[in-house]
Amino acid sequence: MTDIAMAGVLLSPVCGFAPEDLAMLKASGKERRLYLQIKRLAEQDSVLSEKCRLFLRQFEQMRELSDKMPLEDFIYEIYQITDLMSLQSLYENPEQRR
Repeated sequence: MTDIAMAGVLLSPVCGFAPEDLAMLKASGKERRLYLQIKRLAEQDSVLSEKCRLFLRQFEQMRELSDKMPLEDFIYEIYQITDLMSLQSLYENPEQRR
């Protein structure tokens, strides 16, 4: 529920939100927290709705898995769900990033 941590996650290559998207999230409603605003927009038909729905699906999937497996296995599942290793290859020094 902390906006700074949530903004970091949303702006990561895994989630694909742009800074402009975050500005629209904050400006488009009265919710004080980014997470609550994402939940609200996911139920509407707006420019960001699909990104919000995708984020919430992945987040819920990870939340459910986190209760069912050891940390090492959970981290591996996060890599699988988000395709993080493939994303790393798009940047400079992909081997070092991995």
